[in-house]
Amino acid sequence: MSVLFQMTYIQALSKGPVSLTVLINNFGMLIPVFVSALVFKEPFTGWRIAGTVLTGISFLFNVEMTGSGGIDKRWLVPAFATFTANGLLSVTQKVYTVVGVANEIGGFVCSAYFAATVLSGLIYLGLSISGQKKTFRIKPKIIASAALIGIILGLFQALNTYAAGVIDGTLLFPSYNGGVTLLLTIIGVLLFCERLDKRRWIGTGTGIIAIVLMSIPV
Repeated sequence: MSVLFQMTYIQALSKGPVSLTVLINNFGMLIPVFVSALVFKEPFTGWRIAGTVLTGISFLFNVEMTGSGGIDKRWLVPAFATFTANGLLSVTQKVYTVVGVANEIGGFVCSAYFAATVLSGLIYLGLSISGQKKTFRIKPKIIASAALIGIILGLFQALNTYAAGVIDGTLLFPSYNGGVTLLLTIIGVLLFCERLDKRRWIGTGTGIIAIVLMSIPV
């Protein structure tokens, strides 16, 4: 799922508008939310439903929709695949926390990343053999930076998998996705001196309200 997500996300970004691609990717949270509610019977109260809806509205306000006209029809397939793969990636973590063993999360994440590395290498090799033109060369600097990013992402995935086992998915996934959007907005304002227009202020405020609502005890 991780490799499929990365490949389809790149394809979607290259064939269609970035804003809509990011938006559709964010809405992938709906898949694990519904799985958590319908399959694992986790509480999906009125507050959490309202918070999930407001999180979606926050995405709409925070994504710049201008310049999205004239969409290439070839974009639809990778965009939908990105939405699906992103959602199913979270579902696999949720399923593991239910059927797996709590103290094996490190092994689960390491095994998953090892499998993804091997699969990515095979895909790269297959594309090279097929004669596809390479746009970059793998240099030692790239390997070092990729390894560092991999360690950071591995720690994140371990924490995310652990959280999926101790926090209801109906709360975790919408609040996580909404929280990431808010954090990126705050970082943009504080570190990069970005100025928010009225639309994004509304989106940020809506996201904060959504997280508060979903945090109300059931």
